[in-house]
Amino acid sequence: MTATKKVKDTELLTKVRKTTKTPIRKKEAKVNTRTKKSPNKTPFPFLKLPGEIRNSIYEYALVDPKYAIAIDGPGERLLLKRGDKHANGYSTTDAKNYTKGRPLKWALNYRLCPQFLRVCRQIHIEAAPMLYAGNHFLFLDTFAMNNFLARYQGMIHHIRRVSLFYIGSRNSISTTRSAFAKLIDAINLEALVLEIGFLRSLPRRSWYQNAFIAAENFYHVAHPWLWAIAGRKGGKSTALDLIFFPGTYPDETQETPSFARYPARSGLSWIPGWINDPDSERQFRTRLKRLMK
Repeated sequence: MTATKKVKDTELLTKVRKTTKTPIRKKEAKVNTRTKKSPNKTPFPFLKLPGEIRNSIYEYALVDPKYAIAIDGPGERLLLKRGDKHANGYSTTDAKNYTKGRPLKWALNYRLCPQFLRVCRQIHIEAAPMLYAGNHFLFLDTFAMNNFLARYQGMIHHIRRVSLFYIGSRNSISTTRSAFAKLIDAINLEALVLEIGFLRSLPRRSWYQNAFIAAENFYHVAHPWLWAIAGRKGGKSTALDLIFFPGTYPDETQETPSFARYPARSGLSWIPGWINDPDSERQFRTRLKRLMK
């Protein structure tokens, strides 16, 4: 083979290689595991459960039969939260620190789950009345009571049990009267418990010298509510039947003797001036009834 022929063969082979198309290999598509759809899961049909079962669940999640719900001022946007320190959950501030002004919002038992109301509109409509009707609300003062009733006007008629703990420095007579005026809308109210601190702190002269003066002071701030109840239910005694002192309400929860600075179940003997008067509650009611002429 001559050198010239070798050169020609090499040139021909080069041309063939240039004109020959290289087969294209198809790339396999990569499976993106991050975007892979999970199998469809059917949500639990809670709203298809019988009404009796749903109500039992609502009651367990929203009602505390043992401890009251303490209500203070509106210092934050949300008034509803769980207790975070005590086993019973009714307070994040103990009694000895109360006077330092540390706010208590809706301090709840660990068992309660008010977030349940946010699931959907139907659950809120069905369950919200249970939260207000089934719990005992302890208003730390009339300022908190006035603010709370103003904020939840649509639910006032469900409330059944209320305690008034104290009248503090931020409570004017007009605020206290306004709170009792709003309480008129609690048409299903069964008990208004006047705590020891409330009876001690009623505004006006010689506040707790005896039962008669305490009754006058209470009438001075609560007469709009007293007369409204008497007119609605047919008589002065019907309004007085809703008023209880600590330890006398049969369905009273356990928050008051635990929370109050004065042991509630020791009775009114803790109030100076009433110490030698075991019949003070009867005198209080008698004087209040006479004032409602």
